[in-house]
Amino acid sequence: MGSEIDLVMARLGERGFDVNVEAEDELRTYRVSGTSFHLRVGVGVKGILLDFVVDRDGESPELRHSIDTDLYDVSDPRQRWFADEIERDI
Repeated sequence: MGSEIDLVMARLGERGFDVNVEAEDELRTYRVSGTSFHLRVGVGVKGILLDFVVDRDGESPELRHSIDTDLYDVSDPRQRWFADEIERDI
């Protein structure tokens, strides 16, 4: 899971964005920074997390979108369609 996100993160890095990846157990976390934003995308066997923070003029409005996968065990191959849809949305 996360192959589309991996490709997008690689493209962001190629375009000069500061992209860092951290791996812990089965969770991969991408952190992307720009002059006025921070993006975090976590990809793991149990779900996907998206955080996006915009910092304009020293204020920090925050948009956070967490994916609730409680209804679908995305580690189960039969539920893979749900994880694929989430990846495309992100």
